Amino acid sequence: CRFELTNENFDLAWSALKDRYENTRILVSHQMKKLFSIQAISNENCKSIYNIQYIINDCLSILKTYEVKVENWDPFLVHLCSSKLPEETLRAWEDSLENHREVPTWSQMDKFLKKRIEILETICDLRKPVSYRDTSHTKENTHSFNVQTASPFVCKNCKENHSLRNCPKFKQLSITDRIKY
Repeated sequence: CRFELTNENFDLAWSALKDRYENTRILVSHQMKKLFSIQAISNENCKSIYNIQYIINDCLSILKTYEVKVENWDPFLVHLCSSKLPEETLRAWEDSLENHREVPTWSQMDKFLKKRIEILETICDLRKPVSYRDTSHTKENTHSFNVQTASPFVCKNCKENHSLRNCPKFKQLSITDRIKY
């Protein structure tokens, strides 16, 4: 429905929007579809594992706002998540469990995933190659390397080593000219 934009039509327009977009059954169904369409990952990396964890937690939070009772979903959530994890992560998950006869909770798995993601991020940062540039070759076959570092601030206005907001030339412009720039 389309309504003319007037104060009198506000309640009608608001009611029409609520009817259209507050259909709890459709909204819950959408969250369930997100849960069931999580892609399995074959290689362990922090972004993919984080994505699985995020989708599950996000869906749970949204489902709770729709008053869906998710308190007893632990076996389902742990199984769903486990089935999407790469073998290396799954092995570490199983190894982290103190009692292999008890059904683990989503809270346990969520805590494990947070820790695993942090570990993978640390490993990834340690393994990132440092960029070096070979600057010279001498007759003795020695090499000199310079680490390339970028200046934290390069002014877009005057190309000096400061931020735009600290640029003397920029500060001299009128407010209107600053906004245009």
